[in-house]
Amino acid sequence: MSLEKRLSGFCETLEWRPIEFLNLPPKHCCFFCGVVSGKTFVLPCCHVSCEMCYGGLLKNGRQCPVDKECFEASCVQLSWLTQREIESRMALCINFKNGCSFTGTVEQMRHHFLKGCDFHAATCMHCKGIVLRRDIIDHYARCFQHQTRPGFVTCVRDVSTRFTPELSPYQRNEDENIKALQHQMNAHLELLEKILEKQERSDAIVSNTSNELGAQVKEQTRICGEVVNNALESSLKQMTEALRVQQSVSDSVRNLSVRVEELLKGEVENQSKECAEGMQENEQLLKAVLEKRGDSAVDMNEGIKALLQRIEGITFMNAKVPASTRQPTQIICENSQKTKSMEESANSIRLLRLSDLLEVFWRFQGIGDFIKEGREREVTRSSDVLVFCGYSVKFKLSIESNYDRTFFMFLSAYMSEFNGFPFKVALFHSLHICVDESKRRERDYKSQCGTIQVFPLLLS
Repeated sequence: MSLEKRLSGFCETLEWRPIEFLNLPPKHCCFFCGVVSGKTFVLPCCHVSCEMCYGGLLKNGRQCPVDKECFEASCVQLSWLTQREIESRMALCINFKNGCSFTGTVEQMRHHFLKGCDFHAATCMHCKGIVLRRDIIDHYARCFQHQTRPGFVTCVRDVSTRFTPELSPYQRNEDENIKALQHQMNAHLELLEKILEKQERSDAIVSNTSNELGAQVKEQTRICGEVVNNALESSLKQMTEALRVQQSVSDSVRNLSVRVEELLKGEVENQSKECAEGMQENEQLLKAVLEKRGDSAVDMNEGIKALLQRIEGITFMNAKVPASTRQPTQIICENSQKTKSMEESANSIRLLRLSDLLEVFWRFQGIGDFIKEGREREVTRSSDVLVFCGYSVKFKLSIESNYDRTFFMFLSAYMSEFNGFPFKVALFHSLHICVDESKRRERDYKSQCGTIQVFPLLLS
């Protein structure tokens, strides 16, 4: 649908001339004066105003005169139209009412109107009628020949010149119908313009929202990209640092393994020598003990067998020093086994040395506190494990509250790998009390002869 508007502020040639636009959006044309300008104001009620009319609306109390709706300046949207945009719009020739059928852009129409249009109109000086300039000579010939009255010239396509002053009733009825139809068309046109304005406004809002969303998505994409890149760079740095540390630790462990292997090799060699020397001493000592205790060979048979087994184990483990290619952990384990076997062998030799002890002593301290504690309840004290006649024994001293200052002393035998069961040993035991620690004065408090007899069922 074509819309006849007037330009303002774009081109001096077309300034304030009526132009029939074919595709001009309603938001660029003032609803009140019909002027197309570079800056327009879109009211909340969708009516469009030019800058001059907008000033009048502000003076009128910020109220639209069409729908009586008030508005705030913050709710008014601005719309801009550039020179390039107006020149690209489609329009009819300015002389389209004179019969010109040219259609093109505003710029093309301007060149056509100035240089190529043949439908420019002129006024007849005789009859004052509007006549095409190209037909003015023929018009004058007819005008003077027929003495045409002014105001009745119908050379130009003008609806106003086609009706005579005197109209018939039929013509008056048709004229009223035409006016009613024109009024309806104007109302429909106004409604259509309002719909187009709302659609244009919605399109603008959608376009702005789309642009904002696009900008937000672009910004979020950029931020996410930066975050991901930073995370990847940080992870790469951490992995590089971890690999470097791992390589350093691997080198340190390798060097440490070589050094430990060298140290263990030397240590094993030294311990092998010491084991060999210890074996010789143990063999000599064992021979001396056997010669000295030949009468007790039967009772010590099991102990000697166990000692010989340990010596054979030590000899087997000391047969060969491990090669340099063996793992340090295996070398440490074997070295620990050798050391343990040597300690057990030394303990066995020590027990054999002490097997000929015929007297044992237990120094009991704190007898006064012991007696006081025994007045309230039964109290028992035990000594450490002692070796007596080749057996493991403990002294136990107890006092009961129902006996007045009566002591009970026991001698208990414990399991030992050198003992044979059952056994029976005659013994004499006595209790000596030291009254003054500085004078070391001693006297026999109680003496008794007895016999210790141990059976397997009594072992603890």
